[in-house]
Amino acid sequence: MISQVVNGLMLGSLYALITLGYALVLGILGIFNMAHAEIFMGGAVLGWLMITKWHLSLAFVVPAVMIGGVALGVITEFFCVRRSVRAGSFFVPAATTIGFGLILISLVQNIAGTNPLPISVPFQFTQVQLGNTSFPLVSIIVFFTSLIVLAVLAYYLKGTSLGLATRAVGENPEVSQLLGLNATRIVQITFGISGLIGTLSGLVFGIMAGAAHPHLGEVAGLKGICLVVIGGMGSIPGAVIAAFIGGMAEVMTAIYWEAKYVDGVLWLIMFAILLFRPLGLMGKAEELERLQ
Repeated sequence: MISQVVNGLMLGSLYALITLGYALVLGILGIFNMAHAEIFMGGAVLGWLMITKWHLSLAFVVPAVMIGGVALGVITEFFCVRRSVRAGSFFVPAATTIGFGLILISLVQNIAGTNPLPISVPFQFTQVQLGNTSFPLVSIIVFFTSLIVLAVLAYYLKGTSLGLATRAVGENPEVSQLLGLNATRIVQITFGISGLIGTLSGLVFGIMAGAAHPHLGEVAGLKGICLVVIGGMGSIPGAVIAAFIGGMAEVMTAIYWEAKYVDGVLWLIMFAILLFRPLGLMGKAEELERLQ
């Protein structure tokens, strides 16, 4: 039983990374960045390119992939979001980010093809013995990577002036600008951080799975949106809690029920929670009104 709980926590930590990218942008702008799933895919593909094709070490690959994620996030904000949000439209960014995501998929397919792209690292099949149970080293790395990202993000939002400014813009962009905050720059930085988390989560997933794929982000993206809804729209702590609940639920479903139901269990949880708590686990009515 303990091994299943640990596996659930490890899977939940990966989902937390994916979900954070959605929750950050949603909390600031009130929109879903629908290209985030493809940015996640881009992290895995960049990992394949640098690890498998160019034979670079992880010491170089990890920061390079993170920088690539920042670039993708900033590009998404500038071309897909900025002008339409200034015009008062929150539907257009959803459509344009979907289009940008499809462009990324097409680029990857044209450059690398549609077959799985193998990613191999020296410790890929290494097992770590904990008591009487062994766990893949890559899963443990994913878990601690997630904890580090969560801790750094929490410190950034609550312990730095830029993080406090980000929260202020999320609460009320108009008042923030009157107080002298550069809302445009803060939104741009938020998209950059979201992109960094997206490509980093894609890289660690690609290493864990041993392969990248142009459509890697499709299921992950849908699950990320589902978990944001479960946690409560705009609530980053809620999204993280929902991610760990989702990871545990999928592992327990695969073990005690049937593996074919794994991909549907999150949606079942979402419907069940929304029946009794329409705002999600940690959603607030005033937050939902702000996002609308």
